Amino acid sequence: MSIKDLKSKDNMKICIFYFSGTGNTAWAVNKLAEKLNLLNYEVKVISCESQPNISEEIDICDILGIAFPIHSSYAPSPFQDFIEKLPKSIDKPLIALTTAGYTAGDVLWYTLKPLKNKGYIPMVFSNIIIGNNMHLPKLSPLPVTKSHKLHKKLEKAERKIDKMAYYITKDILHIEGINLFGRILGILQRSIAKNFKSFAFKGFYSDETCIKCGWCIKNCPTQNIQEDSNGVKFLDKCIICMRCYSFCPKHSIQMTEKTKNIKKYKRYTGPNC
Repeated sequence: MSIKDLKSKDNMKICIFYFSGTGNTAWAVNKLAEKLNLLNYEVKVISCESQPNISEEIDICDILGIAFPIHSSYAPSPFQDFIEKLPKSIDKPLIALTTAGYTAGDVLWYTLKPLKNKGYIPMVFSNIIIGNNMHLPKLSPLPVTKSHKLHKKLEKAERKIDKMAYYITKDILHIEGINLFGRILGILQRSIAKNFKSFAFKGFYSDETCIKCGWCIKNCPTQNIQEDSNGVKFLDKCIICMRCYSFCPKHSIQMTEKTKNIKKYKRYTGPNC
């Protein structure tokens, strides 16, 4: 079944489930929804962290949307779990986007391939390059995207989202990342990601500037942070989404002593600053 086989787009409902660590994916999803709404689609954007009634939302939508940031050619682990919970369907069109700092490879096809076996039909998969949100010793040596450069990247990303909306409205099959380069990149990243992460990342901690405001505890997507006598402590469920590290109001979250140098290890401000 294609989008054209569904009811007229004036009545067509699209439900997009997403996960966003530092705001890139949330920005992209809302831009896509904004453009599709102008084209007379009815679009509902739902964060997987809101614990939605998945089956109910999918039952009433005509097209399923999925969106997440790339984590070393994987979807973030909480979102992988979310995808596994999606119910079977009968020929429901599937659209998807991933956000990345530089390149995304085959992550959408690799992650969402099981949904094809559940009865969903891949229609439009797009990789949206926005900004690098991670600069950490050993783990990620490249600097985060600065605000003045991010503005230009967002303009380019929005043009890409315009194309995605066009493909959806015109029922054009468009799957990115499944060419030879995308497949090789994805395989290479996944082959080294887990071992390198365990070698280079020993976890976050809060330093002496922590004021125990509780922001990181409330906003951690895996409930990995707890308050203790020295500030906060981190458990073993960190997915390095960079949310607490980037947005702590006092820049109190560190990976090593080196990250206290915030001029060198700048925090990412996100698309909405």
